[in-house]
Amino acid sequence: MNNKIEFEESSGNVFADLGLENAEELQTRGLVGFHVVELLKKKR
Repeated sequence: MNNKIEFEESSGNVFADLGLENAEELQTRGLVGFHVVELLKKKR
């Protein structure tokens, strides 16, 4: 039985790790969306 866990270290951008062409744009859009949601939560 092989109990060794194989993994690949992330680049810090999951979209780039998945090989998507517009990885930087997708990461930026995701971060903007995240921060908008956090701001809306604080306003409640």
